[in-house]
Amino acid sequence: MSVHEYARRERQARCADVWSDYYSPRNCASLALSGATEVAGYREWQDLGRQVRKGEHGIALLAPVTVKDNETGETRVVNTRTVTVFDVTQTEALNV
Repeated sequence: MSVHEYARRERQARCADVWSDYYSPRNCASLALSGATEVAGYREWQDLGRQVRKGEHGIALLAPVTVKDNETGETRVVNTRTVTVFDVTQTEALNV
């Protein structure tokens, strides 16, 4: 195994630890299989001063759709929807 391959695997392992706090096991698997290291949605990348390059294909993840019960104040999941995220390698810095 090359040094670069080892470093890539180490980065992915660290990312998987962080992802497990925010994403479901299925979404973590999708991110790991795609080789992603840092992901965010299109607008989030823009807010961070980066632009997704034209023609890039994102990674589809499932996100929960929740509703809040007005009487009890509890939030519950009623469905899922597809959201698209992009890896940092699919972006470039915006000209400032």
